[in-house]
Amino acid sequence: MKLLLSCLIVLTIAGCAVSGSVKNINSSTSGFDGAAFKGETRLIAPEAELKKYSRSYQFRVFEQSATGYGSIPEARDQAMPKAIEFCRSMGKEAKVLKEQTSVPPHMLGNFPRIEITFVCVEQSDAKSSLPDSGDRLGRLEKLKSLLDNGAITKDEYEIEKRKILRD
Repeated sequence: MKLLLSCLIVLTIAGCAVSGSVKNINSSTSGFDGAAFKGETRLIAPEAELKKYSRSYQFRVFEQSATGYGSIPEARDQAMPKAIEFCRSMGKEAKVLKEQTSVPPHMLGNFPRIEITFVCVEQSDAKSSLPDSGDRLGRLEKLKSLLDNGAITKDEYEIEKRKILRD
């Protein structure tokens, strides 16, 4: 019994972080495929804009925390730089289309995880639908909108708000 309890504690603490590379959406499977806890998908770009981009030019990146003590914003902070750097290597910018996130409670088998679906676009296209990253008010308004729409939790809102106000 003690051995079983010890193994369970080690698995809970150690967990299994998954850090994915950028993959084409047509030649890869989602990190959520086959998962017991599917999570929820949130559209970032309007539906009409999603149809504008062919699936063959869409990419995904997946991140999962090693334990249940991580958070979705932390997983996002790990995934986004990969998308940005991938597009930057082609002289373009990353434009997020949608994201799929795990849903609490985050526990054994359902650690915080995120999969971001994005496209690489010319710089003027990326900026047309997103507020300027230097525009605090625009970023705060977008964040509040996400909270009001139920796309993020109050805790995630507070964490992200503090980051914006620190910039």
